[in-house]
Amino acid sequence: MEGLYRFDKKGQARLAGAVKVTKSKDQKVYTFTLRKNAKWSKGDPVTAQDYVTAWRRTVNRKNDSLDSDSYQVIKNGTDIVAGKKKVSSLGIKALGKSKITIELLTSDMDASMRVGEYLQSNLMKNLPGLTVKLRSIPLKSRLADTSKHNFDMVYGTWQPSFQDPIDYLTIGGLFNLESDYKNSTFWKEINQAKSTYATQPAKRQASLIAAEKQLIQKDAFAAPLYQAGVSYLLKSKVTGFRLSPYGTVAYYWDVKIK
Repeated sequence: MEGLYRFDKKGQARLAGAVKVTKSKDQKVYTFTLRKNAKWSKGDPVTAQDYVTAWRRTVNRKNDSLDSDSYQVIKNGTDIVAGKKKVSSLGIKALGKSKITIELLTSDMDASMRVGEYLQSNLMKNLPGLTVKLRSIPLKSRLADTSKHNFDMVYGTWQPSFQDPIDYLTIGGLFNLESDYKNSTFWKEINQAKSTYATQPAKRQASLIAAEKQLIQKDAFAAPLYQAGVSYLLKSKVTGFRLSPYGTVAYYWDVKIK
């Protein structure tokens, strides 16, 4: 499960599967030297081709990988992966109707259904004339229906693949974002963050903030509801246990029991 990098005790990325990395002057090409003693569980050595095969398999549309969008940072990644139905809080009167019925799609997992029921009740209470029907189905079916635009509104959760705001803004469970969300201001800011400002942290952050305001505040294409948290009870004799910087993955590499 080890990648090219892993996180150290301070949550900083450190080389793991690789022992050295060099970058071209324009910082567009990264060359990794792999650790010679890295082996698969059956004893075979880990090779550069293993990484190539894994990455190509992930972005192959035939495999329907949920993490394929994570490879947009690599040249041609977006083009390979490519080829939501937007519902805002769209005032009922503006539609020329006194009543409207929409469907909210969720998975049938307990937590998702409870959030769905809360949204259903809250929306109907605060928007007279609105009826929200809840459709809760198995997660695999929910993901498929989302990809196929088979929903009015959809609720889902997301944990980041890497520690950067762009993961949430361009991936983040936002199915069909590139095909459905055409706001040029948003995409200009995102593209600047990916290219022009890629090596200028302050300007890059400003572009990401502007993109987020456009997506969430101005257009309401998506609506963040809450941020989840997890608590761990750890015995005092256990040391070295760590979590990823975004709190969703536990690391046991350096765990020791006194």
